[in-house]
Amino acid sequence: MAMHIGLLIIIILTILTVHFNSSYNRAITTTSKENLQHRYINISILVLIVITGLRNVAVGPDTYGYYCDFMAAQEKSWAGFFKAFITNYTEGIGKDQGYPLFEKIIGTICGGSFRIFLFVIAILFYSGFSYILKSFTKTIDEAFVALLIFTAIFLIYAFSALRQDIALCCTIFSMKFIKDRRLTLFLLLVFLGSTVHRSALLFIPYYWIARFKNVRLMSVAIVAILPIMYALARPLALFMVANSGTDAYDHYITDGIEGGTPTFTILLLVCFVFYLYMQPHLNRFIPGHQIFTNTIFFTVGLSPVTWVEPNFMRVLLYFSIFLPVIVADCISLIPNTPTRRFCRMICVFTIAFFILKTTPPYEFFWNHMPLGANYRYHINTSGI
Repeated sequence: MAMHIGLLIIIILTILTVHFNSSYNRAITTTSKENLQHRYINISILVLIVITGLRNVAVGPDTYGYYCDFMAAQEKSWAGFFKAFITNYTEGIGKDQGYPLFEKIIGTICGGSFRIFLFVIAILFYSGFSYILKSFTKTIDEAFVALLIFTAIFLIYAFSALRQDIALCCTIFSMKFIKDRRLTLFLLLVFLGSTVHRSALLFIPYYWIARFKNVRLMSVAIVAILPIMYALARPLALFMVANSGTDAYDHYITDGIEGGTPTFTILLLVCFVFYLYMQPHLNRFIPGHQIFTNTIFFTVGLSPVTWVEPNFMRVLLYFSIFLPVIVADCISLIPNTPTRRFCRMICVFTIAFFILKTTPPYEFFWNHMPLGANYRYHINTSGI
């Protein structure tokens, strides 16, 4: 029986939080508090890296497919990879040739080990979120809430979206160049990510949106255009399919709207309203917060496409990845009263519930786990 990895993560993060908070509360200087918080984040991220890197290839719907691609890439010649890469960007033939080249490079360095390759991807992905935590949270409690929200929403992408994990790492670290107003370096990093997953190019407009301070105007604009976005969800989704860098979404052109994402949409709108309510406090206590909080407008604005197909939530990743720290920061700015403790408690229990409900089945790589229903054959997955 597959273990419930979500429960294990909750237990580990809770133990780490209690342990580090005991020292954090006794710390006197700001520097010592910051060092403790960074140590807490580093250890928590390390736990997530280990869990992600040691997963069975049957964990997540796409991991085994990436394994097959990786092994096939090791058999191809270097000349073929470089030729395909150059042809892609000179003649427009092929898509996202940066990823197979990356597979070949890492495979050559690590002796063709897919297990090491998974760890490399995990390190890239989680180092990006670690950067977000260290840049935009100030306390261990904030980081704890953000980590729980991250686990509830994004753990599945760590398990299945290898190409986009790399691209996401590039867009996250490009935030430094948004803050420093270094457009050339920002574009270089985003373009590097787009060679692995073309959808990273969606992040480019954020360079200019990030510093927009008129939240009221943006809020009114989002509320006004959201019904239009829902009406045009399918054309918008088709545009994203054409520019996604993969053929995996082509069947959405003919599929009808099925199911949608009611839970995600409700949670997103609740977070959006909460953010708007806490906006005055953000302005007062976190100057320049727009650098990361403006991502919520993109997330809400693009959310209608998830009603065309829930997998389009991957398109929102470049912006929704900041949602955990936005919510955690807003909770921390509630006056330190029983109200804040109650809000944090409700938030933690709600998130824990969603983690337990949504986390996929998990086994370590040394155990056997049957492949998902999207594969038509069965293999012994243990030891891969």
